[in-house]
Order: sequence, then C-alpha cells, then structure tokens
Amino acid sequence: MKIKNIFYSIFMLTVVCFSACNSDDDNTVAPPDDSGVKVKSMTYNIKSGDMKGIDAIGKVIKDIDPDIVGLQEVSYIINGVNVEERLKEITGMPYSFFAEALQNNGVPYGNLILSKTPFTHSESHKLDYKIEAYIRSIGIVKTSKEDKEFYFATTHIDHSQAINRIYHVEQILGYTEALDGPVILCGDFNGDEVSEPVRMLQDRFTIGCLYDYCPPTMTVPQPDGAIDFILYSNGDFVSKQYNSYYKAYTESDHFPVYATCMFK
Repeated sequence: MKIKNIFYSIFMLTVVCFSACNSDDDNTVAPPDDSGVKVKSMTYNIKSGDMKGIDAIGKVIKDIDPDIVGLQEVSYIINGVNVEERLKEITGMPYSFFAEALQNNGVPYGNLILSKTPFTHSESHKLDYKIEAYIRSIGIVKTSKEDKEFYFATTHIDHSQAINRIYHVEQILGYTEALDGPVILCGDFNGDEVSEPVRMLQDRFTIGCLYDYCPPTMTVPQPDGAIDFILYSNGDFVSKQYNSYYKAYTESDHFPVYATCMFK
C-alpha cells in the first residue's frame, strides 16, 4: 500500500509540474502589440464528456472564456440531457450551431460551435471518405466582433486512414475556399503539424502556434504530440497567443487549445 501511494504521489507531482511548466506565462504568448480587434478562440475534443461529465467540460470552457469555441466528439444527448443547451447554460455563451456527422444509436453525434456573438450564416457538411470509416463533418458559422466579420469552422478528420485524412482536408479546403471573408479553422486533425493533411491546410491557412512550437495536446495527463490546432486564413490575422490548457487533465483524453488573434 505504501509503495502504491508513493507511485501515486510521483504521478501527481509530474502532472502538477507539467501543468506549471506550460502555464499561460510560457513563451506561447507573444509580446505586447498595437491595439486592435482581437478574437479569443478555442478548440476541444471532449470525448463526449465520458470522463468527468459534460458539466466538467462546460467549466473548462468557462474558465478559458473564449469568444468562440469548436468542440469535437459531441453526443447531442447524454443521459437525457441536451448537451448543446446544457453547455450554453454553463458557459453563458448564448449562440450555438451543431454539425451532425452521424447517428450513434439514434443520437446525433458530431461537432458543436458555441459563441458569445450571433451568427449571420451557418452551414454543415458531412465529409466523404475513400476507405469506409466513421462519417465526419465540418461546421461553419459567420459572426463578428466589434463590427469585424469572420468565419469560424470546426472539424474532426479521420483517425484510422491517411488517405481519408487527405481526402477530408481536400473537402475542407473546398468548403472554406468558397467563404467571402477571414476564416478561423480549428479541430482535431489526427496528425501533427508536419503530417501531410496539416501541411496541405497550410497552403491556405497559418497555424496559430508561436515561435515554431505547437504545445502538445494528446494524450492526458502527459501529452507527447499536437494534433488539435487553431489555424487562420493566410494574411487575415496575426497570432498573439497560443496555448494548451494543461489544467484540464482529467476532463477528456485531449487537452483544449486556446488562442488569441488580431485582425490585420
């Protein structure tokens, strides 16, 4: 029993040290800049709230306090609770859009966007595959901050086959190319920043990571790679802050990512 307690203490100390060493004070925060309209966005694969419940997910979002957030692996109903409405209640973010990917035992499943500001446009697309796999989707909304309009999109691409991930990105690029304004794209891309699908996105988007460092996001409690990203359409934004939120190491198998960008 004493040995077990010692190992548990070492594990918890490691988690605390990892979180502390990757706090908001690290070098993923850019130097002060000129005043301008800034947007704080967030992406989070919530694993359907399976680990600590959907209320815990809502608290993480509220603690980070983004202007807009894209969530992946969202089951629309959990134990009779409407997840979209419950998260809006907890976070105080009154606007939402659900992008269904599939039906899981009769329950809609996909991606969810929550926002502090209303939408003037929304669209959802299912992503086709080359090799049969789970259906994926992308949700896109148009909103604004201080009269600056922009699109926000969230997605979750295939985890099992590289050919599917590449095909999903080809479709994502097609859907976002048609948009008539700046775009923030976020999601779980199941590959790091040098993987082929993410490199393809960088033909049109810039990853918000600063100083050529993307903080790890997968898996908890000690992640060893980044697969969740926030990206900006080239030439439209300047990245000012980019972090993983390591305090949330029990709520999901991914760490959330949050970032602040400024309109150019």
